[in-house]
Amino acid sequence: MALRSALSSKVHTGDILIVDELLMEQPKTKEMAIILGNLKVDEALLVTTGDSPAVNKSARNIPGVTPLEVDGINVYDILAHEKLIITKDAVVRVEEVLAP
Repeated sequence: MALRSALSSKVHTGDILIVDELLMEQPKTKEMAIILGNLKVDEALLVTTGDSPAVNKSARNIPGVTPLEVDGINVYDILAHEKLIITKDAVVRVEEVLAP
């Protein structure tokens, strides 16, 4: 239940961004910084399904950004970051886990 509350808090404050997808062929920190800049985000938890390892490798080198696969999502990381960026596929996985 705590996970549901943490996610609801992000939705309520408008600090969650749902993106269609994040795909990169090769890890490029500079490209990831540009993507985050376009989203107007400096600090965030970046949650994906893990289908693009290059995304996680690119994001982990940016200070204040924590990449995380959806299976590892937890209350601490959600609350420790100002923004939550999550892909649509990851949202579906979270909804499956939290379904009553």
